Amino acid sequence: MANSVDSKLQEALSKIDQRELEELLNVLVESKDALIQLARLAKKLQESGILSALEAIVESSDEEFNALARAEVMGMIGNMMMAMYMLGTIDQRILVEMSNKVPACIDNAYEEFSREHKKMGILEMMNLMRSPEFTAVLRAMHRMLSCIKTKK
Repeated sequence: MANSVDSKLQEALSKIDQRELEELLNVLVESKDALIQLARLAKKLQESGILSALEAIVESSDEEFNALARAEVMGMIGNMMMAMYMLGTIDQRILVEMSNKVPACIDNAYEEFSREHKKMGILEMMNLMRSPEFTAVLRAMHRMLSCIKTKK
């Protein structure tokens, strides 16, 4: 087997010009660290299964690729990336607090929304608008809209 490999190597080397072979060896020597790092990365991608997934995507039909390359899908991916960026810039303490409270608040709001309500009168609306929660929401919305409107 070793002779077979050696003969194949000799055959391959004989087809390459000496100057090209020296140039190839120089590039390999100069890129040694990068090649080692690339090999380690390839091993990690293989171990995690990502390499197999990428291979399956590459081998998939053009129809499947075209389905992924539609404008709507590309827009969705761009929007997801922007949302991830935006979430990454929010103070983590605030984000954790909100993520703990928002699901229960949505449930509470949906329960209120689902109930049958009689029409609200002017006095009830005025009382609602005087509540600290309503005032906080209006001020927060005003501050957010003002911030969005300002040009940097």
